[in-house]
Amino acid sequence: MKEDVTYINQRIWFAEDIALEYAREQTPVPAETAILHQLGDTLQHASLLDIGIGAGRTTAFLAPACNQYVGIDYSQAMIDIATARFPTLPLHQQDARDLSAFAEASVDMVWFSYNGIDYVPHEDRLKILQEIRRILKPNGLFIFSSHNRDHKIYPAYHWKNLQLTLNPKRMARRMIGYLTGIINAIKHRAQQIQTDDYAIFNDQAHHYTMLTYYISGKKQIEQLNASGFAVEGLWGMKGERLKDDEVYVGGYSIYYLAKRYQNNTSIFSN
Repeated sequence: MKEDVTYINQRIWFAEDIALEYAREQTPVPAETAILHQLGDTLQHASLLDIGIGAGRTTAFLAPACNQYVGIDYSQAMIDIATARFPTLPLHQQDARDLSAFAEASVDMVWFSYNGIDYVPHEDRLKILQEIRRILKPNGLFIFSSHNRDHKIYPAYHWKNLQLTLNPKRMARRMIGYLTGIINAIKHRAQQIQTDDYAIFNDQAHHYTMLTYYISGKKQIEQLNASGFAVEGLWGMKGERLKDDEVYVGGYSIYYLAKRYQNNTSIFSN
């Protein structure tokens, strides 16, 4: 019997040791810095819902920059750490598939970083997009990142996963991780999915323990258009602005800036 994608991934996100690992990260990645620059003064007047805050990485730079801030994550372990770091901020354990706590057209911006939208099944991803569109005000902005299907994914047995080093203790740990990855990849091989529009791959995250949604830039634009968003811009992981004819580049994930429109037009749809 196949295990549910959500359940498989939750075993990682809900783990306390994983939460502590993410607590070490506190700064925006280059793509986020570029988007913050693009937003300019708009952010300081905005109400913002930060989804998938983890241990508070995005909270550290988004909360001071906006007018009203709420952060959520569906891992209680993550929220516990984030709340300890930012005890005065409204941070809550909540699932992005159900944003019923937020009224329709009540938020200026939604931020969903670190590919957090990629760890649920396809149908749930569309549900998340519907919920985000519902709570955004007309012309509200949605910023998120997603794994790029056009980026090369290495199989578990690939030598790059071994990360050779001359330090014998470190090499021993890496060898254990390498073999663990191969075992996990074999275990999850049957859960992988490939369609014309998207794929769910068992990639190298946490030694191949997870199932991750991958979509090309062009297909993601189509998905956003169909969900009632217009794409305003795309960025690669190094912070480079991507054009409509080069969305296949940008590294292992792409950052998107989309706007909630009443129609489904996009600057990339022609």
